[in-house]
This record gives sequence, C-alpha cells and structure tokens, in this order.
Amino acid sequence: MATATKMGFAAMIACDPCDPTTTATARELVTQIRANVDAWYTQKNTPATYAAFTARNGAIWKRVVAAGSAVHEEVLRLLRAEPREVE
Repeated sequence: MATATKMGFAAMIACDPCDPTTTATARELVTQIRANVDAWYTQKNTPATYAAFTARNGAIWKRVVAAGSAVHEEVLRLLRAEPREVE
C-alpha cells in the first residue's frame, strides 16, 4: 500500500510544470549536450577528438549540476522524454 502511495505521489511531482526560467535553462543545456554529441559524430574518432568530447561533456554537466536540482531533474526529464533517433 505504501509503495502505491509513493509511486502516485512521485507521478504527481513529475507532472508539475517547472517555472519558465528552469525550463529555459534546462532546454539550453539539453541543446548543448546534443550539439556536443552531434559534433562527436561529425569527426573521426581519435584520442584527441574523444578527449575534446569528454571535456565538453564534463563542462556541460558541471553547469547542469551547478544550476540546481530543479534544472538537473528537468534536463534528465527532457532527455528521457524527447529521445533522438539514431541513424
């Protein structure tokens, strides 16, 4: 019974809309994450390009964490809710 209550409450929290600033910040960070992945696929895979990708990815995720838990959760939600097709 308690599990069902917790799951229902978690679903309610997940449905709460974020404030516009949080959503805008999260969308910008998701755009940066996806641009980094796109940049990775346009280059030949070498140790140098991998190191550059990893450094950019780490910097973006540091900004995600620094933006706070609301932005972090919204970034994760956006990445899960809007999956990209792999060609």
